[in-house]
Amino acid sequence: MEEPTKHLTISHYNKQFGHLFKYVLNRYGNVNELTINKIEKIYLSDYDNDSIVITFKIKDIPLPVDKIILYPDELNENYKGSTIKLNQFLLLTSHKANKSLLKINTCLSPSTLADFLVLLVVPLPMVCYIYKPLLLWIPIIGSILYDNEPYLITIIILEILCHIIESVIFITPLLSYYSIPVDLQVEWYVWGLLEGYGPVRRLNAFAKPKELELIQKLSN
Repeated sequence: MEEPTKHLTISHYNKQFGHLFKYVLNRYGNVNELTINKIEKIYLSDYDNDSIVITFKIKDIPLPVDKIILYPDELNENYKGSTIKLNQFLLLTSHKANKSLLKINTCLSPSTLADFLVLLVVPLPMVCYIYKPLLLWIPIIGSILYDNEPYLITIIILEILCHIIESVIFITPLLSYYSIPVDLQVEWYVWGLLEGYGPVRRLNAFAKPKELELIQKLSN
């Protein structure tokens, strides 16, 4: 039953951790980034007590390439068993590459009352600029902004700049860390421009428990 079990393990790891194998090739297989960027397909094809085999296909070579990568000495010294070593290898690669074990393939739209309130408040300055009488319904500062359009324009510009800065500082690192595909990155950025920090909170709340669960599974 060992081979069927091994094939199931390989299939599961390719589905769950396939996004990490490029970093394994680059960091431990001495495959340069130029070659890494040409890879069209990559997957784990075998592993044993001494090494793993990563198979990849690149544009310039008609046949797939098998790359044997030995486990680092630190794993051989501290761990026994092929699956345990493979698990630790993935944990080590995740840490060294600053990439999560978890790959996120979704974009989380607003779903809570707080999220929807933010979506109502954030566009308000722009809406008031388009329809100025709405300012008269806003207590205290509404009448001031009604008579001083430059102040309202300044608020709009500052709000947009603030959301851009929040997206660059907070969202961009998370998109890279969780290996989020480019098409979904665009959606995350759109929510970032609309809400500011909201998408960061949603992403962390969604990802952190799942990431911790994966770490615990591979560590045991």
